[in-house]
Amino acid sequence: MLEKIKNFLEFANKTGMYLPMAHDATRSAPSITLLILYISGIVSIGSVIALHFNDGLLTATGSSLLLLAMAFVMYKMRQLDKVKFNMQERSFELDAVDEVEEKSK
Repeated sequence: MLEKIKNFLEFANKTGMYLPMAHDATRSAPSITLLILYISGIVSIGSVIALHFNDGLLTATGSSLLLLAMAFVMYKMRQLDKVKFNMQERSFELDAVDEVEEKSK
C-alpha cells in the first residue's frame, strides 16, 4: 500500500495533475483563483439559504462569506502586476495594468 502511494506521488510530481479550472475571459486562460471564487460563491449561497431554516448555522454562514471575500481578494491580487512592500515605512504600493488598454495598443 505504501509503495502505491509513493508511486502515485512520484507520478504526480513528474507529470503533474490535471485540475478542471474556470476559464477567465479577461485573460483567455484557465484560472484556479477564479475556480475558488466560483466554488466559494456557491457554498456561500447555499449556507445563506440553509441559515434561514436552521439558526445554528450562523458560524458556518459567516465562515463561508469570509471565504468568499478572501477568494475575491486572491483573484484580484492575481491580476496585479506589481506589489511592493516597504517594511521600514510600513507601506505598500499596488500597481495594476489595465489589460484592455494593453490589447488595444
